[in-house]
Amino acid sequence: MADADRLEARTLDPTPYLEAQGYTVKKDGTHHRRVLVGKDEVYRLTCQVQKDGRWIWCDLCGREGGDNIDLVREIEGQSVSYADAVRKLTGGADTFAPRPATAPAKPRKPPKVPPRSSAADEVGRDYLRRRGISLEVLEYAEACGMLSYADGGVFFVGMDAKGVAQNVTRRAVDLADPIQKRDLAGSDKSYPPILPGSSEVVWIVEGGTDALARHCIDRRRGWAVPTVIVTSGATVRSWLDNPQVQDIL
Repeated sequence: MADADRLEARTLDPTPYLEAQGYTVKKDGTHHRRVLVGKDEVYRLTCQVQKDGRWIWCDLCGREGGDNIDLVREIEGQSVSYADAVRKLTGGADTFAPRPATAPAKPRKPPKVPPRSSAADEVGRDYLRRRGISLEVLEYAEACGMLSYADGGVFFVGMDAKGVAQNVTRRAVDLADPIQKRDLAGSDKSYPPILPGSSEVVWIVEGGTDALARHCIDRRRGWAVPTVIVTSGATVRSWLDNPQVQDIL
């Protein structure tokens, strides 16, 4: 890979590539971009004008992902080689082709909740209990299907009206894990995790652990527990259009 091609791939504005992949890109000043799927922001981009001029990106959780080349491999998978990622950005061989406006969107495959195991359950519950969540609340959330466990993480699950998982967020239980929070592939944030409770009081929170904490606090006070909706992000808005959410509100 020629140094000139590598430099070009890192410093060009990735907006054309992202739009060809079906994303909406919003300018936020001259050197910043917000990347959205529908109404939800998924990436942020910044041009390091004062350094080497390369574009760098981070995800919704603020995790720095790297440069444009890393972003292509994040979106299309690590099976795309470094060289192919460069070519897709610079317009060389095997470059991307913008999708025709009339082309049907590929059907989304809902995320798969990883299978539970007794060992993962124990580790996940211990992590949440160390954060102050009672066993009573954990068992309630598990029974509702909103909370699950698998190796290395706890999972907060948003389901459709039929009880099928459509949005799954993994929270790492090990502080050394390089990715503390991520959404599983295929997640649709218009299906928020919901912790059922009273219809008289509804809380809207950002994270799944916040929802568990809300139930803990109210149980300790002897109050009726509220219904809690988990948005999974401060900038996420698509859940507002969900008929289930509208019925609750």
